[in-house]
Amino acid sequence: MNRKSFVLFLSVLLLTLSAFSTAAAQDTSEIKVLESESYKITIGNYEAEILIPEMSGLADSAEMTEINQSFSDHGAELMANFVSEAKAIRKEYPVDGPHYAMQYKFEVLYDNAERLVFRKFEFSAAGSSNYSAQYFTIDKAGKKLVTLADHYSQHPDYMTAIRQEIESSMRAYNQSNEMKYWIDEAPGATDPKVSLDQVFSKIEENRQYYLNQDGDVVITFNKYDVAPGAMGTPEFVIPADLFK
Repeated sequence: MNRKSFVLFLSVLLLTLSAFSTAAAQDTSEIKVLESESYKITIGNYEAEILIPEMSGLADSAEMTEINQSFSDHGAELMANFVSEAKAIRKEYPVDGPHYAMQYKFEVLYDNAERLVFRKFEFSAAGSSNYSAQYFTIDKAGKKLVTLADHYSQHPDYMTAIRQEIESSMRAYNQSNEMKYWIDEAPGATDPKVSLDQVFSKIEENRQYYLNQDGDVVITFNKYDVAPGAMGTPEFVIPADLFK
């Protein structure tokens, strides 16, 4: 190969590598979650704010479309129920009715080169408050949602180990704090029975987990899932060496 041919070959190679790098960068930048719909309405003393998320860039477009549609459908259902109830309350109390606030929103926890993690949550307050959330961890390289089963693919009994770790942390906490986790049962005859079996069996289904920026699995619980409401929404970081 003469000098001229070599220079031409090198130029083409560099252009090809540059184009490939640019395409790769653009490929990962397509992974994002944005606001697709928003509503804000006040009827009497009832207030609602809804921000509906929409994911883009996942390899499984059918799964992504289904999840995005579920976001939209749930937001529309919440808004319809809110308007119906607010109008009924306004009719019953035309001057000064009870107060109620409702939110259905999403928040990006972090967005780096490896992952995008966000949560969608519902909050309501009418005297007391309630809160529930679902988490979504997107692997940018694979362009897919991370599942616990995928993450612990080499450890088929991973949920047993996770549960033991969390229960151990709960019992250690209960020994030195006045408020207690409901490890065995909910206190008081009038309280709803809390079954840890049911709570743990639905962690994957309810998407109550995410990967933090260190790559550790974080298991989350909604308000009243495993503890009194005053303890908020507990989270437990699962140490990676648990499975070594």
